[in-house]
Amino acid sequence: MSKQRNRSNIVFADPTVDFVFKKIFGTKEYSSATIDLINSFIEGINVQSVEFLNTVQDKESKNERTTIVDVLAKDDKGNHFIIEMQNAGHYYFRERMMFYASKVISKLKDLEKTDDKKSKKQKNKRKFNYDIKGTYVIAILNFNLDFYEKDDDFESTIIHYRTTNVDTGKKMPASPEYIFLQLRKSDKLVENVNEFEKKWLTLLRNSKHMKEVPQEFADDPGAAAYFEASLYANLKAEEQLEYDRIMDTKYDIEDSLLDAELKGEAKGIAKGETKKQVEIAKAMKADGVDVKIIVKYTGLSEGQITAL
Repeated sequence: MSKQRNRSNIVFADPTVDFVFKKIFGTKEYSSATIDLINSFIEGINVQSVEFLNTVQDKESKNERTTIVDVLAKDDKGNHFIIEMQNAGHYYFRERMMFYASKVISKLKDLEKTDDKKSKKQKNKRKFNYDIKGTYVIAILNFNLDFYEKDDDFESTIIHYRTTNVDTGKKMPASPEYIFLQLRKSDKLVENVNEFEKKWLTLLRNSKHMKEVPQEFADDPGAAAYFEASLYANLKAEEQLEYDRIMDTKYDIEDSLLDAELKGEAKGIAKGETKKQVEIAKAMKADGVDVKIIVKYTGLSEGQITAL
C-alpha cells in the first residue's frame, strides 16, 4: 500500500512523467519551451515557430507494430523534430531512435503536382520529390545507456550523432541527427556542456525539487513556458490524481530498494539485483511483453510492473 505523501510540498511536476512531458513540449500553448529546447541542442538552425503533428506513425504492413513518439513537430522551413522521454532503458535504444526517424522521413516524399491538361496516362507518371529537410531526434533518457551496452560514447552526458563526409567533416544535407541526453550522469560532467545545454539539463533534472522559479530564469521565455506547463497547481484534478499515483508507486519502489539494501529480503535479493529486475521489467514492458510473462521472469508483482 502506498504511503501518504505531502502534496503541499509539490510546486512543479516531474517532467519525466509521460503526460507532464507531453504537456510541456507537445502543446501549442507552451511551444516556447519546445523551440528553446530545439535551438539549445541543435546547431545551425534558428527555429521561430513549430507546428505539432500526429505522434502516431501508421503501420506500413499488417505485421508491423504501430510507432508512437512523444512529441513530433515541424518548423516553417520543413525540418522535423522528434522529442522523446524514455524512462525504461533497454538494449539497442539508439537503433530504435533511428527507426523512429526513418518512419518520419519515409513520409516526407511528396508527389509532385501535374498539369490538369495532361492526359490521365501522364498524370499517373508522377515522381517523388526528394527535396526533404532535416530530421532531428532529441531523446531524453532517465537511465544510463552503459547499463545495457558498452560504448565509449556513453561516458558523455550529451551524445550527438550526425552523418558527415569522412574527409571534410561536412554534414550530408538532410541527413538525420540524434541527440541523447543522459539525465542520470554525474553532475560533474555538466561542466563540459554550453550554457544553453546546461540550462535544460538543470531544469529537467532539478525543477521537481524547486519551490519557485529561480531568478536566473526570470526573463527566459523558454524557461517560463516550461515552469508554467509543469506547475502542479495547473494540472487538472484528474491529472493530479494520476500524477500522485505514478509518484507514489515510484516512491514505493525506491522504498523497497532501500529496504532490500538495509534489511535484506526474505529471498535474499540484494539492492543491486532488485534494481536489475526493475530495469529488465521496464525494458520488457517497453517492448510490449505481456505483464504475466514479466512477472514470471522478474519476480515483481503485477502492480509494480503496471506502474513502471
